[in-house]
Amino acid sequence: MFANSIQQLDLEEKSKGSFIKWSKTHPVLAIGTEKGILNFYNKKTQKKIPTMGKHSKKITTGDWNDEGLLITGSEERVLTVSSHNSDSKGETVTVKMEPRNVQWARSKTDDRENAQRTVTATLS
Repeated sequence: MFANSIQQLDLEEKSKGSFIKWSKTHPVLAIGTEKGILNFYNKKTQKKIPTMGKHSKKITTGDWNDEGLLITGSEERVLTVSSHNSDSKGETVTVKMEPRNVQWARSKTDDRENAQRTVTATLS
């Protein structure tokens, strides 16, 4: 039997949440704020891991892949990749317009077995 519970997480600098999504493969919740701060909450350890330097403006979109990588997009027109334990993967791309509906995908031409390494996004 599963027990339902609610836990309140405090965000830095009284910032409001603007993006939230559970990892597909790890017990990790990603929470983006209107100030560009990205927080990770590990359900297993019940610890929040704040990260800095991911974005400078509101995080508006994001998606987890099957390998535990998170891509986030923000109002400053930047896409950033992080791992499920909040490590930056050093992969940041600036796009011409604000990204929306970011999703990982599998490329048909990718040689790796079912790896989700392609990203799609709507730019508006």
